[in-house]
Amino acid sequence: MAAFSATMSPQGPFFSGADISGVDIAFAPFASRIAIILSHYRSYAVPLSGDVWQRYAVWLQAIEQSGLLSATEGDSETYVDRLVDFYLPIVRATVRPMLQWQPKQAPLPICFRHNRSGGGNSF
Repeated sequence: MAAFSATMSPQGPFFSGADISGVDIAFAPFASRIAIILSHYRSYAVPLSGDVWQRYAVWLQAIEQSGLLSATEGDSETYVDRLVDFYLPIVRATVRPMLQWQPKQAPLPICFRHNRSGGGNSF
């Protein structure tokens, strides 16, 4: 999101300036869903410190006020619940196993292995 914001026109509020562009239309649903999902699971809010994040917040607010997202979200009162219900099984199936993954123990280099002949190092 920071990289996306860093490439925005400074004359916003939209990606390329004063008018909505294809980039806004393509990225807006993802930005909205990211904000909803992260706020639900991690109490996320768009950071406001730094020029890049302030620019992103201006863009997101303009997108939300434009009405562009209302066609993709359907009933706004149940949208968050439906979105969470849809993504929760995916998160459980993919993200949790990644968080629980442990790397295999690499064998010790030969100089640190115990000598079989009765103690000490093998060097």
